[in-house]
Amino acid sequence: MKTNPTTLFLAFMLLTLLIVGGYLLLSDPFAGTAQKGVHQFSQSQSQNQGAMVFYLQKCASCHGARGEGKGGNPSLQNTPFTEAQIQEIIKNGRGEMPAFPELSPEELKQLSRLIKQF
Repeated sequence: MKTNPTTLFLAFMLLTLLIVGGYLLLSDPFAGTAQKGVHQFSQSQSQNQGAMVFYLQKCASCHGARGEGKGGNPSLQNTPFTEAQIQEIIKNGRGEMPAFPELSPEELKQLSRLIKQF
């Protein structure tokens, strides 16, 4: 029986995808790495990425992934607040928004810059 080369190639590619996919699903790329505190922005990430990680973990559930507002909570896009005012609100909370006093001044600065970019 003669086998078509295209069929063999497709079978090989499918097998390769299954092997690589299985490896990625079953492996833990973060195994053995020390975890940092939830509120500390990683030194290895860019500052903006660290602020975005924190924002997505702590703020996006109420304000939306891009600050668009969610569930009656205010939009952060085009906010009239200055970076200093945003830092004060994050640090002390406001209305139903919880305070995050554990953030360092640098982390507050990074997060307020991110919000101003929305």
